Amino acid sequence: MRSTDQTKIYPPAGLPEIDDEHEHIGLELERLIEAISLDDFARAVAVHAAVLERTATHFAHEERLMREIRYAALRRHKRAHEAFLVKARLSARRSSGDALLSAVFIRWASRVQEWFRSHVVKEDFWLGQAVLAHDSH
Repeated sequence: MRSTDQTKIYPPAGLPEIDDEHEHIGLELERLIEAISLDDFARAVAVHAAVLERTATHFAHEERLMREIRYAALRRHKRAHEAFLVKARLSARRSSGDALLSAVFIRWASRVQEWFRSHVVKEDFWLGQAVLAHDSH
């Protein structure tokens, strides 16, 4: 993981555990892009599986926090998580068994870092604020 706030991939949501998870996911996404750029199909598939596992665990963590504090935007936020996982799984299915990475997989991978960063900024920051406010009461 990166060592200072200046080198973090994502802006902080204000919850150290969540911020740490974001950074680990970001590093996995960088490894995925690297594998694709090297046309390393086996590595891309393995890293993609790791991304799916890590994001599913992370999303479950966030959703647990949202339920605990009765977060008003839980359904919207959870739908965003579900849409991400569906697209990620679909892109992989279209690539499985192919000797080359499919266009669907490459298109998804080329946009995933932007989507994740936007999600952190637009959704997770506010979740962090809500959790902190809840914990201060």
